[in-house]
Amino acid sequence: MILSYLKGAECACRSVGLSEAKFGARSEVQPSEADSDSFSESLHERPTRGNRRAKRGRNPGRGGRERGSRGGAAWKGIKRGPRKPAEPSQEFKILHSKATTAFIDHDYDKADDFAQRAIFANPEMFAAHSLLSEIHLARGDKNKALTALFNGAHTRPRDVQVWSRVADLILERAGDDRMAALNDAIYCYNRIIGVDATNMYARYQRAALNRELGYNGRAVLEYERMLKLLPHDTTVLRHLAEVCIDLGEVERAKTHYDVSIAYYLSDEKKASGMIFSWSDINIYGELFSLLRRYAEGISRLTSLSRWLLGRGRETYWDDIVEDDREWDSKDMPRRSQVQHFSPGQYGSMTYGDGLPLEIRIKLGIYRLRLGNHVKEALVSTVDTLTRNTRRIFTDIGLAPLRLA
Repeated sequence: MILSYLKGAECACRSVGLSEAKFGARSEVQPSEADSDSFSESLHERPTRGNRRAKRGRNPGRGGRERGSRGGAAWKGIKRGPRKPAEPSQEFKILHSKATTAFIDHDYDKADDFAQRAIFANPEMFAAHSLLSEIHLARGDKNKALTALFNGAHTRPRDVQVWSRVADLILERAGDDRMAALNDAIYCYNRIIGVDATNMYARYQRAALNRELGYNGRAVLEYERMLKLLPHDTTVLRHLAEVCIDLGEVERAKTHYDVSIAYYLSDEKKASGMIFSWSDINIYGELFSLLRRYAEGISRLTSLSRWLLGRGRETYWDDIVEDDREWDSKDMPRRSQVQHFSPGQYGSMTYGDGLPLEIRIKLGIYRLRLGNHVKEALVSTVDTLTRNTRRIFTDIGLAPLRLA
């Protein structure tokens, strides 16, 4: 009976134009790093004998019209679009009904037998493959359930939900041979993207699995394609930065951030509702540390922090590069000495008190890296430690009252 099931599964795969029905056929469908999006319908449906005859019957000299046709009249009766699904045979309907009834009655042996006979009768019917998968799942055999669903998925080559379910099952059952399972899951996401190139979930998953497999180059290309579909998306930018850092291509990540930051600073961002947060500034600032461009890092961190705190118009601070008086906790003595500074125009939380600890620490470290700003780095660090230590002890002191 198992043999008949396997023969039926093989016939099912042939009926949709895929010769490799076996679960392990991965290498032929893994997209190249340069262009994985080319995985589309050409992989789903191969030309049949009739297709090849039609192509040989065309006359290139007549604009592709069929020989002997008048004005292309022979093509008028051809309907384009998805093919009409095949009608199940009467034998299939009976066997599938019996398998379903046995499954509901928890008679899994009988259900298994009827389901496999139904597949043998009409291997192109997904319903029988899906039912057989559910039967194996009810028995607790995830491997067989996955194989049945994987074979059935090829009868629905353009069904995104089916391929997504297969990928989930693959990742759930990934055991000792996790690397093979990851490649199989990527195969499923390739099928999904081949049908719907805008499916962000499948792209995120494919990029993450490629990273786990060590294919960082493919992951970078995937995130860059996602940025084309979701321009300036900060989540994609963060993932892209991580992979670029692993590859040692920090400048590549910085270039993408520069483009997106220019967008967020423009008027277009107001209409989009997208947000560039402190976490994004922190990640962007880290890139300058990796590039050892500390002076530029200080300049970009301060200007972006000022913009995020609502003081983007105070560009005169860009001329003060010798210290970080802009981020002092009080106006006196240093900030008030700046010519264009107007005390009280903005609240204290838009200056030093509003600067996150991570950003202030970065500024101090970058000052130290520059070598000739050690004093300023110490001033910034002491001020940071003083304010945060006071806050910590205040929280500790208030803790009993909060509990009460």
